[in-house]
Amino acid sequence: TNGIAYDTFIINEDINSSLTINGKNILTNNCILRDGADITINIDSSITIIKPITIEYGATFEIKKTQ
Repeated sequence: TNGIAYDTFIINEDINSSLTINGKNILTNNCILRDGADITINIDSSITIIKPITIEYGATFEIKKTQ
């Protein structure tokens, strides 16, 4: 997508627990974050989120830029 060389993919995931994901260029597509999920995404460069993405009430979703 857009000439970006992705190194980490989160595709067709149904997440219901704590998870930390690290990557330089991350691509997400078709994800559900369930109540109680605690997701942290650490990126070096970019994240591309392709819909649909569902974040249920009670889930946390955080994106952090790493140095």
